[in-house]
This record gives sequence, C-alpha cells and structure tokens, in this order.
Amino acid sequence: VKESHIEQQFGASWKKDLTEYAAKLGAEEKKILERQVARLNATRYTTRELANFGGNGPSNIDAAARGAMVCQAIGFLNAQGEQAFVEHVNKEARIANWSESQTQQFIQEVKSSKGKK
Repeated sequence: VKESHIEQQFGASWKKDLTEYAAKLGAEEKKILERQVARLNATRYTTRELANFGGNGPSNIDAAARGAMVCQAIGFLNAQGEQAFVEHVNKEARIANWSESQTQQFIQEVKSSKGKK
C-alpha cells in the first residue's frame, strides 16, 4: 500500500480524518496507528532516499529529506538565479501535487535559509 493509493481511495483529507479518529483511541492503539502512518509515509520515497534519510527511523524521514531538499535548492538558487529557481520549484511542485501554499512556503524557506547554510 502506498500513500498515493490511500489518498485516491479516501480523499485528500484522509490524514485529518485519521487524526480525528486517533484522538478517540487509547494510548497504545494510538501509538500503533502513528507507527503505521509513519511507515505509510515512507512509501513516498525511493529506496535510495530511504537509505539516505531513514537512518534515524521512519518518523524522521520527512525532516531529513526536507533538510536535504532545502540544501539542494539553495545550491540551485545560487547557481541558476532566482527566476530559474522559482520556475523549477513551481514545475516540480506541480509534479509532486503540492498546493500553492506549500510551494510558496518552500520557496520562502529556501530564500530565508540561503545565508544560513
């Protein structure tokens, strides 16, 4: 089962719906559910990405991948300039099914991190 299959079957609000359901569960059941959702989340990554970002467990994959993505984006921004960077991010965001707000948030995160990394 992949995350994309879950979204196709249950709709874009499946995570919100599952979070509401999880609030009604006992602590042990909630812990199991959270572990399973973290595993499901890992299906978004290739085996190479999992090898690179999954060393600290499934709950940290997103943060590690995001950090690497921001670092790569800073390099692209520095090498290609702002216009090419924004065009590239918008193109990739469409492929990844990011919302407009997710796309703009990433662009701003990269621009604000540019001087820090």
